[in-house]
Amino acid sequence: MDLKAAPPALATARAVATPLPDAAVTDVRCRVFRARPDEAIAMSFAPLTHRVMVLIEVQLADGSVGVGESWANYPSWAWRERVATIRDGIAP
Repeated sequence: MDLKAAPPALATARAVATPLPDAAVTDVRCRVFRARPDEAIAMSFAPLTHRVMVLIEVQLADGSVGVGESWANYPSWAWRERVATIRDGIAP
């Protein structure tokens, strides 16, 4: 198999970059969601009793809002680290 050759469809594809808005960040909000799965999920390091995700909303001075997410299942305090990173390291 020749790993250097790409299929024709991939060889002609072009990446499109979207420029970021030229507006200051005015607000950042974090929301933590936690849900218990219907069935226990066996994991190699500990059973997964809850799924946890952090939803991040970033508002700019021009009114636009961006939304992102981060899964924070392990360790149990991982969601606190995500929130602290946003609040203390990124938010204005």
